Amino acid sequence: MRKLQTVMIALTVSTMLPSPAIAAPTYLHCELSYLDGAIINLALDEQARKVTWSRGEASMVSDAAFTADAVTWKTYSGMTFRLSRVDLSLIRIDTTTDKSDKSQCLLVRARNRAF
Repeated sequence: MRKLQTVMIALTVSTMLPSPAIAAPTYLHCELSYLDGAIINLALDEQARKVTWSRGEASMVSDAAFTADAVTWKTYSGMTFRLSRVDLSLIRIDTTTDKSDKSQCLLVRARNRAF
């Protein structure tokens, strides 16, 4: 009986302790200056350390580095992207030509889904 009481107390205490919050992905629309204003959609998942970006029907998932002020990822085609967490500017660096350009993103709400 004493053992059962100890287990029950331990379970009760463990439910009262704070647990780390699981952050939902952050969604952005970005207007790309280098593609004549084309819009891409970004989903940033800091917990999984992934960025999903899509344009039309095409999409790609990349591993990303999340720091306090930026999110950085690379694509298979030799592009490096750096998204500012301060002003939501998006810098694209073409590592094959060493050219870069800057675009702007807007924070958007996640769409409601059926499942």
